[in-house]
Amino acid sequence: MEKEALVNEIIGNYERLKKVSPLIQQITNYVSMYEQANITLAAGARPVMTECPAEFEEITAQADALLLNIGTSNEKRREAILQANEIAGEYRVPVVLDPVGAGASTCLRELALELLESGNISIVKGNAGEIFSLAGIQLSGGVSGVDYVGEDITELPPEELKKLVEFAEKYKLLVVITGEKDLLIDRDYQLICSNGVQLLGEITGSGCMAGSLVASYLAVSASPLLAALTGISILGISAELAAREASGPGTFRIMLHDQVAGLDTAEIREKLKLEFIELV
Repeated sequence: MEKEALVNEIIGNYERLKKVSPLIQQITNYVSMYEQANITLAAGARPVMTECPAEFEEITAQADALLLNIGTSNEKRREAILQANEIAGEYRVPVVLDPVGAGASTCLRELALELLESGNISIVKGNAGEIFSLAGIQLSGGVSGVDYVGEDITELPPEELKKLVEFAEKYKLLVVITGEKDLLIDRDYQLICSNGVQLLGEITGSGCMAGSLVASYLAVSASPLLAALTGISILGISAELAAREASGPGTFRIMLHDQVAGLDTAEIREKLKLEFIELV
């Protein structure tokens, strides 16, 4: 698919989400939950943030997509996440996994791998430390808390990045690695999206908000690739526009939501920074 066709798909998804207003169930971390609900609403979808297992049979069955964000997990939430994933599989609800903390915590890494092994995950989205840890790939950079503090992974040798294609093929999903540049990889496509600004790293939960947007667009997209590309690019372009007027992280956060809600589709066409790479 050529860039122009991808741009048209992104614009179509952006407009379709506002018309359809799908229900997006999100089991997520306590730190970012408020921001994620708001960014979901700004994009045009309807968030439901329930984490009560007794409700899953009803709520998950109605959902158009499910986001599982494993940050701030505990044993009760762990069981809830696994149960929601199982019910989503039964009802064929597409699932996005955001393995927050999997690069730093053995417990979270094991939970993320158990979810991947279920075969229900359509998209796994995380930073380089999280994704490379799940893929069993050693990085020269390090992890500090839930953050990756190493090198730009888009500059890694192709033979290293090819391992991500193998990871995607193993679990039959799309891999999204967020950072200064975002990397999207599956068996057929390998893309770099370079939209975004430094201020995204200065507000709480920007990566988690990306997960919410990806899950929202997964409900209306023709493929996981198009869903992820739409969510990632909408957030990045909106951030660039918000940063023009923001005086700091506080005003930027508010303006980011405004831009996601009212983005001019001409801005998408003009500002999308997309690069195709060949790893297979």
